[in-house]
Amino acid sequence: MTEYLVNDQTIDAAIVSAGQIHDCLTTGNMSAYIWWKCIGDANGLISSNGTPQKRGFVMAQFSRFVRPGFNRIAATNDGSVLITAYRNTNSTGFVIVAINPTGIPLTPAFNLANFPAVASVTPWITSPDVSLAVQSPVAVTNSTFTYTLPGLSVVTFTGQANNPPKVTAIADQTINPGMTLTVTNVASDPDLPAQTLTFTLLTGPANAALTTLNPTNARVSWRPLISQAASTNQFQVMVTDNGIPSLSVTNNFVVTVNPVSQPALYSIAAGSQVSLSATGMIGPDYSLLTSTNLAAWQLLYTTNPVAMPVTLTDTNHGDATRFYRLQLGP
Repeated sequence: MTEYLVNDQTIDAAIVSAGQIHDCLTTGNMSAYIWWKCIGDANGLISSNGTPQKRGFVMAQFSRFVRPGFNRIAATNDGSVLITAYRNTNSTGFVIVAINPTGIPLTPAFNLANFPAVASVTPWITSPDVSLAVQSPVAVTNSTFTYTLPGLSVVTFTGQANNPPKVTAIADQTINPGMTLTVTNVASDPDLPAQTLTFTLLTGPANAALTTLNPTNARVSWRPLISQAASTNQFQVMVTDNGIPSLSVTNNFVVTVNPVSQPALYSIAAGSQVSLSATGMIGPDYSLLTSTNLAAWQLLYTTNPVAMPVTLTDTNHGDATRFYRLQLGP
């Protein structure tokens, strides 16, 4: 604002300036309000010795909070309070500036229409008694809050809407028993700044595990037992932010475990050692057991082959008669 002089630093004159800012941004639909006279005891924003004056604090009720990247959004008012509202285009942050030009306290109700979940707003006040003073947060219930505006005051409410996290969908899986399933859940939080995310495995087999890798990734790992073959298993991973209120999203996928296919021993060779060749499905452990009487069995070793056929060798077979058993696990 240039070529305009107000030689008055009282709160009354500062509130008049606040109303003119409001009118320029709303009725005039201006994109900015610039006060060219910064230093001046009678008409500046700060005094000649650098002390902020009431008009400077009143302007700061706008300029400190409505920053580059904010756009003015619709605000309606049916009373004497002058209200403007602004939204950060790069986040869910928002600002409401309420001016009470009367000399008496007013208690309007604020209704946040078409906003995501908002738990509270923080008031900042310039009035006859305080200058740009932060107050305790005010709870928002069902998108509504009330607040008493002191007479001749500007109150700026700052808030951050909380959006639920986002998670990348995971396709359903089909694996063999004994195979190790490794699936990474990738999540993000759309709020700026981003909320802290927590991962929880809500549903899954008892022997499945969830490991948080970093703030946005968590890995599900599971090695189905032979007893879990021919089964369909529901997995549900919940991602929760630490907003107020906290919001969550779930990632759901199904893992089908194939039936066990019977392994087959198709060759055996005896010499200085016994070598047995077997074939079967990839995934389970193959354990070679031995016995001399078909009653008591001793485990020789276990292997988890990555290709078939697999060769199992007994290097110590001094018994006259020895029986072998091939067992799948775990």
